[in-house]
Amino acid sequence: MDHPLLDGRAGRYVWTETLGDRVCFTEGMGSFFAWAGRQGSCPVVVTRPNGRLSYPLAAQMRACGARWVCRTADGFQDMRSGVVYPSVEAVPDTPQDAGVLAARVDQSHVWWCFSASVDHPANESTVTGGVVEAVWRIMTGTVPAVWGLHEPCLSRWDKAAYTRTARGLMPQAPMVVSGGHRPAQAIATVGRTPTGVTETVTGVAVAGRTGAENTDGPGLGILAVETLRMVAQSVSMPSMAMVSVAHGGAGVWFETPWTDPVMPLAVLIGPRLLRDLGDQARTFIEQFGGVPEGRGKLTSMVVPLWGTGAGVWDRLQLLLAGIGGDQTAGLSGLPAVSGEGV
Repeated sequence: MDHPLLDGRAGRYVWTETLGDRVCFTEGMGSFFAWAGRQGSCPVVVTRPNGRLSYPLAAQMRACGARWVCRTADGFQDMRSGVVYPSVEAVPDTPQDAGVLAARVDQSHVWWCFSASVDHPANESTVTGGVVEAVWRIMTGTVPAVWGLHEPCLSRWDKAAYTRTARGLMPQAPMVVSGGHRPAQAIATVGRTPTGVTETVTGVAVAGRTGAENTDGPGLGILAVETLRMVAQSVSMPSMAMVSVAHGGAGVWFETPWTDPVMPLAVLIGPRLLRDLGDQARTFIEQFGGVPEGRGKLTSMVVPLWGTGAGVWDRLQLLLAGIGGDQTAGLSGLPAVSGEGV
């Protein structure tokens, strides 16, 4: 049986088309992605030129490998490359580099881009949501306003209810978190692991207008470190986290599958990773200028990436090389990277 939102199919593509200028991760959209997955098809969201995606929708599209296509007067534009094709099914799996100029992205505001992952014991006393509140307090000045399984989020933020829902949806529970004193949205996922429960929150928050006093470089760097210190203080076993900045609009809406170039500002390395470093941990902290932070013996390390004379990306690469392996996959806080997902 076809899905109610299905507007067309061709080859491996199935698509739904919307006239809305603000497109969200509704219950219907979520079920369309799940239905497409069961069919072995690639879901496509077709918007008009004024269409914008919410962060939860963009993130979920990345997770399921969906495509974003814009219907124009000339055909169908692949939003990854800007190339226009005569039909949806003509859009290639891999974005075509045809020399099309990149779309201009709103740079009027500075955005926080964040992701943090923490481990919990799998027992009845475990309460999730602490990492969400820790990030939100620094990024927006308060706890989240609302949460839910889809948009619009209709439940007031409540850690107990959030925990009960996560427990009922195991082995994996993705949820939407939204609102605060400043625009912010995130996907929080709670899931079982062989050793317990992992909770990850990944999202975007508006820091302020570009050029304002609260969005200058040093101030942003200090707040990035403070955010990760708050995470280390608020939860017993953080795993890893990163805070970056980018440019965007006054609200958390995506005009394209990417943002302005992202600048990572600080990284948190949790107690287990530090333990795995063994005797190298002290040398590691001294080498990278990390700030020890955490509860008792469960110490994390918060590493600033700015203000050292080295480029932030160079410093991040050195940090990863010191840890071994790519431990920060998905920690940029962005819903997609070039050639992937939406």
